[in-house]
Amino acid sequence: MKPLRNLLDRIPRSRRALIEDLQRGNNAAALTALRRLQAGGVTQDGTLCGLDLTGAQLQQARMAHAVLTGAILREARLDGAYLNAADLRQADLSCACLEHANMGDALLTGARLRAANLRNAHLAAADLRDSDLRDADLRNANLWQADLRNANLTGARLDSANLRGIRSNERTCLPAGVAAQGLQQS
Repeated sequence: MKPLRNLLDRIPRSRRALIEDLQRGNNAAALTALRRLQAGGVTQDGTLCGLDLTGAQLQQARMAHAVLTGAILREARLDGAYLNAADLRQADLSCACLEHANMGDALLTGARLRAANLRNAHLAAADLRDSDLRDADLRNANLWQADLRNANLTGARLDSANLRGIRSNERTCLPAGVAAQGLQQS
């Protein structure tokens, strides 16, 4: 908690209150705070990097191009969120709900998405290199041309997922029963 407090101490009080609404507010309060932070450019200036947003209520949030490197979004509700081209490198999205989320072209390198709900998510051309997708629910997800090199998808549910053109390599761990045939090897 101390590193988080140190991070928040460097942020002006008005921004701090908005960030606290992101962390603890209900969905309406969190979305209002997010819009105000976006108006000030905070979602793209690195302020939110490493921020603990565990359990945040961000359903239907619009965060295209947001910089959330290393953010902690465990068990966050991001259902239907628009995270197109967002920077989520090294973010922890374990057990997060990202059902119907749009994360096309997102940077998710090294992200932890273990047991995340990604049903019907749009991950086309997303960079998922070195990510942990163990036990993730990717049913009906669109992974067209996603980069899955060195990703671990052990136990992931991929029923009816679009895997056309995904990039993989010998270190990509696919779930049992999913053949690597036809996948683009890099």
